[in-house]
Amino acid sequence: MDKKVKIYNCNLSMGQGTRIEGRIVGKNLSRDHIRCTLEKEPESGKIELTTNGYWSYIPNSSFVGTEEFVIKVYICGVGEKYSTIKIDVEEQEVSTKISKFLQFEDRLKIENYEDEIVEIKNIMLYVVIHDKKLIKNDFNKTSKLRIAGTLKYLVNYDVGIVPVEKKPTIWFDEDAEETSEFVPEKEVQVERETKFRTEIDLGDYRLDDDSIIEYEVKYQNYRLMDYDVINHYCAIELYINK
Repeated sequence: MDKKVKIYNCNLSMGQGTRIEGRIVGKNLSRDHIRCTLEKEPESGKIELTTNGYWSYIPNSSFVGTEEFVIKVYICGVGEKYSTIKIDVEEQEVSTKISKFLQFEDRLKIENYEDEIVEIKNIMLYVVIHDKKLIKNDFNKTSKLRIAGTLKYLVNYDVGIVPVEKKPTIWFDEDAEETSEFVPEKEVQVERETKFRTEIDLGDYRLDDDSIIEYEVKYQNYRLMDYDVINHYCAIELYINK
């Protein structure tokens, strides 16, 4: 082993909320003869380090400034040397969520009231998450979140009639009739459910145990068919706030 081994320090820059990777740089350095450990940890982020000197660093999402960590390199036949890594984390617009869009198309069966009229007031949607499973890819250090859940429909509608009234008798059409506005007789509420499974790509984002999956209804439309079936379409965004 060449005794004239030199380990270099590094000054790097990166964007806020991103990830940076690097390796120990040296002169006359064989990676088969080194063992690296972390001498000084970063204060505002997380680092991963392999024994042969490859590292990756992720700053805390809100951190902007200068970060520093020190790696101790033990070189066989030479001894211990140190590499100081300084990183300028520059401010930039950071995405606040990781999301996945889901589209649903369903036929919702409601009670048939024969000759009575059904008028939909509104359809409310709720997402319930039953199961979450983190799927890690150790090769490229990315992950996915596998989700099983239920989309709940809460359908509110009125049931009633449109009364028919006789017009005053006139000479040209004494059988003529006119209809008045719809008169609701009762309010009805029914629940329907649709199960789903999906995955959210997390990339290199590290999911906390207390992370909450939220949702937003982006679009919905419906059409009443034959008084007892609703053709319903909707798009929902599932998202995780970083």
